Amino acid sequence: MHKKIYIPITLAAVIFAALFLLYFPNTKDYLSSVVSTDTKTDANTETGTAFSDLSSGSPFFDAVNYVKSQGIVNGYKDGTYKPDNQINRAEFVKIIADTVFSEDQISACKPSKTFSDVNTSDWFYPYICAASNGKIVDGYPDGSFKSGDYINFAEASKIIVSAFGYKVPAKKDIWYQPFVEKLEKFKAVPGTVHSISKNISRGEMAEMIYRLKEDITDKSSMSFFSGDSK
Repeated sequence: MHKKIYIPITLAAVIFAALFLLYFPNTKDYLSSVVSTDTKTDANTETGTAFSDLSSGSPFFDAVNYVKSQGIVNGYKDGTYKPDNQINRAEFVKIIADTVFSEDQISACKPSKTFSDVNTSDWFYPYICAASNGKIVDGYPDGSFKSGDYINFAEASKIIVSAFGYKVPAKKDIWYQPFVEKLEKFKAVPGTVHSISKNISRGEMAEMIYRLKEDITDKSSMSFFSGDSK
């Protein structure tokens, strides 16, 4: 009769784990990645932000989290938003188009107007097409759009006011004045915009969208034509 051999449970577990890792060497890395991902998610949850470079002390904290929650922006692959980065005309129009148009309106757009420097193969083509058809953008007198140029506050005010369908009075001597005045009326000019000619940042863009969409009127807003800022 053979004697029964008893292996302590603890020893058996160690042997099993060793054999498992021997035959499945990538398991350790996989488990580490899971733990790392969970830790990152918990950290963002604790700070209440969707992006790793957005602190609760940022003047754009609420706005950036809002546009992320609404699916208007996704940020960068590394988990950042880069709120202080300047934004070019193509990027700005893309985000505004995503705010006011459906995916079908953008993807199925047939242009009623073309721009000399915008090609059908460009990633931003359908967004500019939809914005142009919607009378949100006009381009420049020479027929170009200058997609890669940074967008300043004057240009941004015209685009965003037109996109949201706000009516403005007849053109004044200063072409951008009625659009800026409309944003001033709704307290939608971020306090960081100290000049009409300032190139706006990704954070400021989010702030304007947030204030207009959610009717936020209790935050500091700059004024260029309507008196002192409040």
